[in-house]
Amino acid sequence: QGLVHSAKLDQLRDVRVGVDAVYWLRSIQALKDPFADALGGIPPGIFGFVDKELEAFTKHQIKPLFVFQGVAPGPQHSMFVSRMDQHMEAAWTCLAKGQKAEAQKCFAVSTSRINGDFVYFIFHHLRSRGFECMQAPYFAGAQLAHLAEIGVVSTVFGVPGLLLYGVSSVIIQLNFHNNSHFDWVDLDEILKKWDINRDQFVDACMLAGTEHCLTYPYLASNNSSGPNRFNFETAVNGIKKQPLIAWMAYFQDENMRNDHLNSYCICKVLVQNSPVLHLADYSIRPLGAGGPQAPSPKVPHDFNQIMGAKLPNSLYYMMLHGMISHKLPQALAKGEWTDKSQPLVDTVQFREMLSDLTDYRQKALGLIAQHLNKGFKEKQIIGKAFFDPLPVRQAQAGVDLSTLPRDTRVMTPAINKLLRWNITKASLEAELKRQETTKVDFKFC
Repeated sequence: QGLVHSAKLDQLRDVRVGVDAVYWLRSIQALKDPFADALGGIPPGIFGFVDKELEAFTKHQIKPLFVFQGVAPGPQHSMFVSRMDQHMEAAWTCLAKGQKAEAQKCFAVSTSRINGDFVYFIFHHLRSRGFECMQAPYFAGAQLAHLAEIGVVSTVFGVPGLLLYGVSSVIIQLNFHNNSHFDWVDLDEILKKWDINRDQFVDACMLAGTEHCLTYPYLASNNSSGPNRFNFETAVNGIKKQPLIAWMAYFQDENMRNDHLNSYCICKVLVQNSPVLHLADYSIRPLGAGGPQAPSPKVPHDFNQIMGAKLPNSLYYMMLHGMISHKLPQALAKGEWTDKSQPLVDTVQFREMLSDLTDYRQKALGLIAQHLNKGFKEKQIIGKAFFDPLPVRQAQAGVDLSTLPRDTRVMTPAINKLLRWNITKASLEAELKRQETTKVDFKFC
């Protein structure tokens, strides 16, 4: 469509660029080893590859601000997860048949290569190298949009989906090696190309399908380029003919209609109201909230069903500075602990290990919850894994546990009530005098 533009990296000299950290890591070609997970870990020499990219930023005098994902709800529909399972199964089947090329393709699709623990290490590695980075309270994309809106960064580097938040332009590729160029897309040009407004653009993207909403099933059949073929222009033309809600009338199955309606509503509210750190007053508020004195945007009353309970500011502060990973706060907020990763080979031992981890996870949750209010201290957190039945994987926070299978893993923060020592200066001096010593050591205690 001619909507992707290229330019020399010299144009980004002395420009502050907001970087989606996970997208950047996945764009590093040296890290794209599809067999890495199958061999038991991340590609060797990974920090060396990262350092080379950082040196390239410095060489071209680009000033990156790396933004990491925070408490971000995953896909709401089981179909997203089942697709990944099918790719993984196909990968191993091809490998068993000796079809290495096909297996490589399937592994590349089914594995992310960048797991959460590694991302947390990279955060501190970047800081040790003197680069600016922060962990967003929730979605990294929404936080980047806010930073661009208030002028903290001049442009952003990430997925094209950042345009949904209203970002004026997005860099989608940085090529430091071949011809030293970058590719970018412009929102106003896209809207002008298809003769639509921003609301229609958002609706067209939802009709086409996103991480949080299903693709409208009849788009392929209505595509003029051939049966079972789909392109984004089909979704645009559909929205230009009639609004998104009108397309819901064509579903013949009520359950399918409800599934799509729910996913479209979730996606729309995440685009409009994702919580971000507002730098004007350092508070966590929805993206479209404006200034501190601006009227509050219309947020659904059940917003916590998607994002989870609001956390104390002190916990957000620790997340933003990387003092704590987002995993524990996310479990306390959402009331669920999801093990997203599926083993390459499913075994009884792996499933037993997840059950054995329950005690350790409850103790870890307790270390945080003991400093929070009663609601967090007594929170019942449902453990979810790939092998759990559908009612467990789709259970929402606050669900009646009696309606779930008996073997559902439920965790509560384990808080140990210990003695609260309160030693005053006067009592310490008295004990030092009694023991006839001036040094506090193990013998003194």
